[in-house]
Amino acid sequence: KILADYSSNAIFQNPFYLILKGNEYIFQKKNYDDAIDFLRDAIKSDPIFAVSARYNLAYALIKKSSDKKTEAKSELEEALKTIDNILIPQQETMLISFRITQSHTSGTQDMMGATSNTDTKSDAEDQIMNRINLLCLCKNQIEQGKSAIEDAEDKKHDVRIEYKALDEFFSDINKPTLDINEFKENGFLGFFQLTQKEPTP
Repeated sequence: KILADYSSNAIFQNPFYLILKGNEYIFQKKNYDDAIDFLRDAIKSDPIFAVSARYNLAYALIKKSSDKKTEAKSELEEALKTIDNILIPQQETMLISFRITQSHTSGTQDMMGATSNTDTKSDAEDQIMNRINLLCLCKNQIEQGKSAIEDAEDKKHDVRIEYKALDEFFSDINKPTLDINEFKENGFLGFFQLTQKEPTP
């Protein structure tokens, strides 16, 4: 059974190993069939936190064949649901909880005559805000991709795909490097842009 599990990737319960392998097969080896297998296994192992696997799976499907754009759209829709319903609310809850705790602590300090630092955002709060901003960027890119696929479907056109590295979305001024690196470690190396490919006359 262990050998069977190993050969089927079932032994790797953590989706991030599978996402890492999937991305390696997409971006380095350009082997989209194997990349698709790794990413599908990642989604099975953890449907919620393998959201980057769904996004990269959509990319791999389109790279393999423009005919798979409808299947890719389904993966983008599932990724969007996870971001909207789970990941962004999770970070927003953390932010609210942090601010309530911070406010309570500041109030206690004021009563004790201590100096309050409420005007200065903490590193933790900055990190949460950066994560929310990155998730919103991700959401925006997914919505654009989904819309481009729907337009192509309506007109029965193929799609052209271009990939843009995550760092390219930020200027060097106030760039949240640590949070970008964390996002990359979770599988989001960048985003793809889709445009309609006019049929050859």
